[in-house]
Amino acid sequence: DDDDDDDDDDDDDDDDGGGGGDPAPTILSTCNETGAGAEALTNNVGCDPNEEMLVWDIYSVPVNAGDCLWVKGDNGVAGEDIVAVVIDAGGAIYGLAQDYSQLDDEWACTNPAGDFGCPEASVVIANAGDATIGISHFPPGEGACVGADYTLSVAVNGVDTAPTLVGEDQMLQ
Repeated sequence: DDDDDDDDDDDDDDDDGGGGGDPAPTILSTCNETGAGAEALTNNVGCDPNEEMLVWDIYSVPVNAGDCLWVKGDNGVAGEDIVAVVIDAGGAIYGLAQDYSQLDDEWACTNPAGDFGCPEASVVIANAGDATIGISHFPPGEGACVGADYTLSVAVNGVDTAPTLVGEDQMLQ
């Protein structure tokens, strides 16, 4: 008698069809506090010459559980399509959503990027420690591997802060 309610023939109640493996990461919830951008950093992120993966500049900022972390990226004069991600110390994440709804295209950018925008979000940190902020750009395609200038603004609980650069032109782990 198989009384589980999924559609396979095993005895567990696992409807995800995943068969084990790593669970999906926790998605950080949003909050409303922002900063003024007073501690903005400007840099340039490279690209994968094969245009197969995003290359990231990685920043770190100390946070406590429950803090509201605001991240805003702006592009340079070339109008690149900037994207960002936040990962807290416990691996909870905001960004890289399949539908591009998180830290991608939230505002129009200083230099319009075609039909694209720049990232901005405020998220509630779930786990205390150093939060990771990654910033990258989508390559323009057609073998045009060029770096992207950007400005990154960060605030914790509405107070502008300058994150620490911990890696340049890295693959995100």
